[in-house]
Amino acid sequence: MRITSLFIKNFKGIDEQGVRIDFAPITMLFGPNNAGKSTVIQALHLAREVLYNNNQDADHVEGGGDSINLGGFKEFVHKHDLDRNVVIGIGIDLEGEDLPMFRNNEEALWKELQTYYQETIKPENTYLEELWLSVQRVLNRIENLELQFTISWGKAQGKPFISEYAVDCGDVAVAAIQCEENGLPTFSGLDYSGLMSSEEKEQFKGAIQTWLNDRTVWDDGQLDFMDQLGDIINNGTTWESIYPGSTDRKSVRPYGTKIINPQNRGCALPPWDSSLDLSEVCNSEILCTKFLSSLLIGPGLLLRDFFQRRLQYIGPLRQIPPRNFLAVKTPVPDRWANGLAAWDMLATASNAQLDAVNAWLHGPQSLNTGYTLRFQNLLPVREDTARLNTILMALWEDADDGAASLLREILNQPLEKRLALCNEQSGVMVSPSDVGTGFSQIIPVVVAAALAKPDMTIAIEQPELHIHPAWQTALGDLFLNAITKERAPMFLLETHSEHLMLRLLRRVRETNDDELPSDHPQIKPEMISVLYVQAKEGGGTEITRLPITSDGDFSRKWPNGFFAERAEELF
Repeated sequence: MRITSLFIKNFKGIDEQGVRIDFAPITMLFGPNNAGKSTVIQALHLAREVLYNNNQDADHVEGGGDSINLGGFKEFVHKHDLDRNVVIGIGIDLEGEDLPMFRNNEEALWKELQTYYQETIKPENTYLEELWLSVQRVLNRIENLELQFTISWGKAQGKPFISEYAVDCGDVAVAAIQCEENGLPTFSGLDYSGLMSSEEKEQFKGAIQTWLNDRTVWDDGQLDFMDQLGDIINNGTTWESIYPGSTDRKSVRPYGTKIINPQNRGCALPPWDSSLDLSEVCNSEILCTKFLSSLLIGPGLLLRDFFQRRLQYIGPLRQIPPRNFLAVKTPVPDRWANGLAAWDMLATASNAQLDAVNAWLHGPQSLNTGYTLRFQNLLPVREDTARLNTILMALWEDADDGAASLLREILNQPLEKRLALCNEQSGVMVSPSDVGTGFSQIIPVVVAAALAKPDMTIAIEQPELHIHPAWQTALGDLFLNAITKERAPMFLLETHSEHLMLRLLRRVRETNDDELPSDHPQIKPEMISVLYVQAKEGGGTEITRLPITSDGDFSRKWPNGFFAERAEELF
């Protein structure tokens, strides 16, 4: 699974009109300071807080460290207007990953089926398994979804709440849960027209006609769970809009609004650890519950897993590790925000991992920093002054065996492995705190890209900070190399670097002209998305996509000129 798009409305500088961002393997956010580039990254963190921590009033966010503080709803809602609703939508490409299935309580389902079909259905007839397969067939057809939630301000209780949770498939609003402040959640009904093939729609026309005429179950000799979906069709649609040509009753609407998850008063989020409660919605409750739970809860579960394990954020100011740096034993997401998690990772890296990082730190086709990372095995000597003095005096005076035993005790301690930098020209080993600031800024970026876990989304603010232009251009190759691997990471880069941009364009052009160096992967224009972020007249944020041509240029003019400041200074 990977995320493919992000919709933002009424969040910080983005107004009621909203913006939609389609992600590429490398998505770059350019624009003036304070234009709203960081807002895109912060919207992802807000989504993590809502879906994973049920926190609609987020200030500090998990994984954001000291770099991100949203200040709470009153601060991040557009223009601090509490009458506005903040909307975040996240597109998902399942990429072969199935939506979770909810197959508990099968005994109750048997009883329901026996009542529904007014006959005895026996387990050995495999009816139940056929039903599950029919559910799975529809769910497997879904390749792309968008999950969207809305945060509103509750005036009575003085705090924000989730007023809507919705799942869309293509252009179809499949289903939603809505909620008023402190009210019972209501179910929008299901529009599954976008989940069926044209052949299936034709097949089910007869079923709908039969059901509408005499409310009997259409029997084609095959058991299918869609026979039971009549109770949960979207109340805002008609049968005719779902199955064109199925009935002449063009204004017939299946049913009115009904309560869902009554125990979850005041919040439209579904439960993450159990099925939906549709007891107030439909008679054929259990099978419909399983289907809708997969459809509504499933995308949220996948995103919760994504936010917990696959979103990595590196802030704009990476910390220099102290001289006697000790890696933490338990991974902490916030340590990626200040860069220290990269040093934690290196402290326990395998030789292969260290080689992968060093390949980018030193060499003619890399950053060429002149340094590589090495492990030093050090003998720990604790601050026990009395014992050390005893040993030193005994050695000086060639004294007793007691001092020798103390020395043996120290020498028998396990060696401690410490990370150091080796100057490849002089061979001198130095501490990371002894080299320039630029090196401490670049290490977290290199480690994140070179050692990326499968399917990671890596958001980096100002990867070029404090580094030489030559290193900035080499970063382009680092990112391009990473996105061409199997189950490659996706990068979201907030940057001001002209040099980084020019390297990416160069590789596109060289691929097109068949002039790419033999050790570089081929790069197509669609692998890079360049977004220009700027303030709109009258307030708000505008995001303009600048498509790249096959010859490594932009197909439309860069707003206000492509880094026009350089031309102004030169000419």
